Amino acid sequence: MDNLKLPESLSLQLRGFQRKLRAIESVTAAAAAFCMVAGAFSFLYLSDRLWDTPVILRIILFLCGFVPLLYLIFYTIHHVFMKRRDFKTLSVLVQKHHRKLGDSLLGVVELAENKDLSENVSKELCSAAITNIAEKSQSMDFCEAISRKGLRRFAVWSFAILAVVVCMLIFTRPAFGNALIRWLNPLSSVERYTFVKFDGIPQSLNVPHGEEFEIKCVLDSSSTVRPENIKFRCGMEPAKTVTVAKDSALLRISGQTKPVDLKIWSGDFRKTVKIIPLHRPVLLNLEAAVKLPEYTGRKDEKVKLSGKTFQLLEGSQYSFEGKIDRDIKSAELVDASGKTNPLRTQGSSFFTEQQKAVASEKNVLTWLDSLGMRPLHPFEYSVVPEKDQEPFTECPKLPLYSAMLADETIIIQVTAEDDYGVAELGASYSSSDPKIETKIYGTASMMLAKGAADKQKLEAEFMFCPALLKIEEKTLVTVCSTAKDYFPSRTTIYSKPYRIYILSLQEHAKLVEEELESIMAKIEDLVWREEENLEKNKNISKLSEEEMKNDETSEKISEQENSEKMNAEDLEKLSEKAVKMLEEALKNKEFPAKTIKEWAKMLDTINQVSKNDMKNVEKSLKNAQSESKRSEQMKKAVKEQQELLEKLKELMKKMDESLNNLTMENFVSRLKKEAENEKAISSKLAEIMKTSVGMDQNTLPEKIRNEITDQKSKQEQIRKIVKNIQDDLLGFFSRTRIKKYQDVSDEMEKEKIQKKLEDTVETIAKNQTAKGISSTKEIAAKLEKWADDLGKKDNKQAGGGGEGGGEMKEIDPEILIGLMRLLQQEQELREQTRNLDENREKMKDYGEKSVGLSEKQMGMRNDLGGLKKKAADFPKLIQLMDQTGKAMTDAGALLFKPQTDQQTIGAETEVIELLAASMQNASEMSEGSGEGSEMMSMLMQMMMGGQGGMRPGGFKGSISSNAANTKSGGETYKPNLPEGKPERTAGASTKALPEEYKDAIETYFNRVNSIDKKNRK
Repeated sequence: MDNLKLPESLSLQLRGFQRKLRAIESVTAAAAAFCMVAGAFSFLYLSDRLWDTPVILRIILFLCGFVPLLYLIFYTIHHVFMKRRDFKTLSVLVQKHHRKLGDSLLGVVELAENKDLSENVSKELCSAAITNIAEKSQSMDFCEAISRKGLRRFAVWSFAILAVVVCMLIFTRPAFGNALIRWLNPLSSVERYTFVKFDGIPQSLNVPHGEEFEIKCVLDSSSTVRPENIKFRCGMEPAKTVTVAKDSALLRISGQTKPVDLKIWSGDFRKTVKIIPLHRPVLLNLEAAVKLPEYTGRKDEKVKLSGKTFQLLEGSQYSFEGKIDRDIKSAELVDASGKTNPLRTQGSSFFTEQQKAVASEKNVLTWLDSLGMRPLHPFEYSVVPEKDQEPFTECPKLPLYSAMLADETIIIQVTAEDDYGVAELGASYSSSDPKIETKIYGTASMMLAKGAADKQKLEAEFMFCPALLKIEEKTLVTVCSTAKDYFPSRTTIYSKPYRIYILSLQEHAKLVEEELESIMAKIEDLVWREEENLEKNKNISKLSEEEMKNDETSEKISEQENSEKMNAEDLEKLSEKAVKMLEEALKNKEFPAKTIKEWAKMLDTINQVSKNDMKNVEKSLKNAQSESKRSEQMKKAVKEQQELLEKLKELMKKMDESLNNLTMENFVSRLKKEAENEKAISSKLAEIMKTSVGMDQNTLPEKIRNEITDQKSKQEQIRKIVKNIQDDLLGFFSRTRIKKYQDVSDEMEKEKIQKKLEDTVETIAKNQTAKGISSTKEIAAKLEKWADDLGKKDNKQAGGGGEGGGEMKEIDPEILIGLMRLLQQEQELREQTRNLDENREKMKDYGEKSVGLSEKQMGMRNDLGGLKKKAADFPKLIQLMDQTGKAMTDAGALLFKPQTDQQTIGAETEVIELLAASMQNASEMSEGSGEGSEMMSMLMQMMMGGQGGMRPGGFKGSISSNAANTKSGGETYKPNLPEGKPERTAGASTKALPEEYKDAIETYFNRVNSIDKKNRK
């Protein structure tokens, strides 16, 4: 059976419905797609006005716009064009709107499409039904079945969005284009467009740690909006507002110590700056490479700059190398003229070019590190070229003013310093008249050490012995250290002058005498205090039993005990001081050996009183503090104190007698010394007469005139000294009432000695040599006579008697004291030999000095011969002296060669050992005398203790040991007059000396008393 077909009219209606539906759906889809796309874009546009839309949100908006669009396109193509609706589907859609048709339209379509109808179904009926439905449909508009709500809704939205987009395009074209690019390419780095634009704001900023910083915001010329202010917030701090003036604003942000975000906004402008606080770059090191002038002979130096001033030698060249704590991006030097010079950099270092040393101020070094940080304060410095200064040289341990004996030896240290090397170190000395320093007797200089360009300090030492250098007593020696550096054409530089007064033996003896008198005066004061204590103790012992038991009495006894203890300590100190004086006296041949022995005995007594008698009184007073034994012990203390006072008073008498004898010896020595000086003038006048006889005074050669003037000055000096002696004799007589002193003084006045001396001065000045010779001989004879008169033991006050003849023959004290002196001299000679050998390469006069030491050794052998004659009754001692003399001869012969090596020093050591043995033997024979033996033994031990490596100038008790000894160090010399100067006036007067030298010799023994006990050991 043939298939049924839909009527043409119905088919046309359905096809028209299909086309209309497809068109409406397509338009609706397009409108929806437009809304989605335009909406997403518009949202991004609006978002960019409020903030910088993040990339993630821009991606989401991009997807929101294009994913639905793609879906709609796919859906439309699939459902509208690829999978078209059939008539059945269309019938269903039509029937939903035209309900009159019911399901008939769908049935007709199904009948027409059904190819296999059942046999029971009538074709005609089906065809009639189809025709009927087709006719009914003629009056219906199938397109009414299409819903237009979605189309209208999306159309409205589309037009609205389109209007907005068009407005954005018209009025904000740059913002529109910027938003479109950012939307279409959400991953791009294109910054959002803002109507307000500020330049100069970085994404991140390194700022100084903890310091306030600034950011300048400049309004861009393309900014379409000109805001009045700008706001910012740093971290959690409150927001701040800054006025925009002249298209810029300066943001001041407080110091930050941790990384923080800085938010800046104005209108639609938004900016977040990452703030990173960093410590400023620090200059770790700045060194200058200095090229010194060629004359210095030194290599380039590295000098570290630590201050604002860079000092360097004139003629030098320099460059800088600096290092900071981070890598350097750039560095520059702004010189004093304001010129900026870029510097070479490498890593964390910068380098300047080499330049000459020219004075300049306010040179500035600055740098920028790799993080963009600059220093808080650039390094500012000044260049100060300095002249090459003279070397500084001195004798560091030698006082400016000092005194010593002629036969003493000191080691003088000399030093020199120069920043650019000491070339040579030496010393010079000159001897002159202490009253007229311009009157020079002699000069000498020596080179002590060679330096080098890199030797900034040189040290050396030299031996100084006036006797060895032929410098006479009562002479002023001026010592200077000398130095040379490498500066071209610079002459030798001298230190400040150090003046040494050479004491005569008489002056030295007088000083010892005055010190002993001072000790005696202090002992006398102690005796007076002891008498006071005795009276107080007697008063306490007379108290009743009840008063004895009082606490007040106990306190008084305790005070008495303390007072006695202090007196004992004071007496011990005075004894120690006196021992030092005896040791000093041993150096002086003019000091009587008898006096030394007498004082040794007296010091034994003092030691016994202080260590035994006074301790017993102290012990009794301590026991008296017990109530049960108080009365008994007080009586015992009084008795013991009376006994020790008797001993002290007896001791005072002996001291006074000894000092009187010493004064007499001093007068004798002084008179004989001036007699010798007169004889010396007489001999010199005889020599002058041989060469000037017959000559007119006005035509005398200059040399002879100078010699006559010199002898005149010496004669004038003798006149003054004799006048002082005469005055001292009268003063001594007025105190002691010993008649012979008055007799001699009266005889000097009767002989008109002062007038004769004055006449002799005039005679010499007139070159009347024959008369001068006669006068000087006459004066010398009278001086010797008066010395002999004083030396006679016929005065009533002398007392003291002899020493008594015991059963055992006592050795002459001159022998023991003489041996002690020889031992001291030999020790000194050995040290002189050692020093001479150490410096032999530096000394041009090595041979001459060695021969001088030989002469000194042989002179000591002669002194030993004199002692040997006095020891004729002591065979064993004679034998030891013979051995000592032979050893002295051997040592003298070696020195004469000249030879100062270990062999010579060994020979001198043998002499020292033999002298020590001789002293020991003499001491053993002297011990039979009892008193003083302990003190003499102590003096011997002190002398023998000096054998162990003692340096010259280090002898115990010598001024040089503290003032000029280089090894032990010394106190700075300070004039200090001794307290309580005694009334005695005998001895060599120092009145004529310059004040500073008077102070020097008067403090001679103050220095002795301050020697450390360790040095004694």
